[in-house]
Amino acid sequence: MIFVFIQNVKNQTEGDSAEDDTILDSDQAPNFNLTTLNGEEIELKDLQGKGVLVNFWSSWCGPCKNEMPEIQKVYDFYKSQGLEVLAVNYGESKETIQNFLEDHPTLNFTILLEDDQVSEKYMIANLPTTYFINKDGEIVNRYMGELNEEQLHVFVNEILPKE
Repeated sequence: MIFVFIQNVKNQTEGDSAEDDTILDSDQAPNFNLTTLNGEEIELKDLQGKGVLVNFWSSWCGPCKNEMPEIQKVYDFYKSQGLEVLAVNYGESKETIQNFLEDHPTLNFTILLEDDQVSEKYMIANLPTTYFINKDGEIVNRYMGELNEEQLHVFVNEILPKE
């Protein structure tokens, strides 16, 4: 069974808000500071001005593995137009991630090591889960489940910076 959930965050009602710093507090994406495999620190707020796709994944997740080449295609197509991809690995060791990437050498978007606080802020319950954040740092859409290339094009076009 595959569970798919699409949510346009801008259409949430007031009653959906929560007390803590989660995605339901506002349209603004909760900031985070995570580390890449090579030790570089990436802070989400530093990417304002760009469209950001944040994908939560794990190497054991079949739908995650299926959609990663699709995310790469879309990233290659739109990166010159201001798209950034942050792939946040959920709960795996650096060694496991590196082994996965050795088997998938064409993936060249940013891979981040997750901490529990980020997955809590973004309410990660299922993998993969993908957030689409516009140039102003606002979450435009959230998609739970495997994305295909056509869906990615639609969602990414909603977050790309407009001139």
